[in-house]
Amino acid sequence: MPSLILIVDDRPEDVVLTEMALSMLGFEFQTESVSTGEQALDFLKTAEQLPCVILLDLKMPGMGGIETLRRIRADERLKN
Repeated sequence: MPSLILIVDDRPEDVVLTEMALSMLGFEFQTESVSTGEQALDFLKTAEQLPCVILLDLKMPGMGGIETLRRIRADERLKN
């Protein structure tokens, strides 16, 4: 199963650019994207496979990236 990278960004064009840049690396991986911190937490709580990397936009409407990161670190299953 390829490694999973979670992209959290409210701008679809930034998600596309990020995926393009990642594809140029030549590694086998799968990406998932969500547009809010709340969606990221929901995804992480129900994911069968946790991502090896989370690319997190710091400035998003609603819950920003810093608060999302705080909540990830506070969760025993996710903090590492």
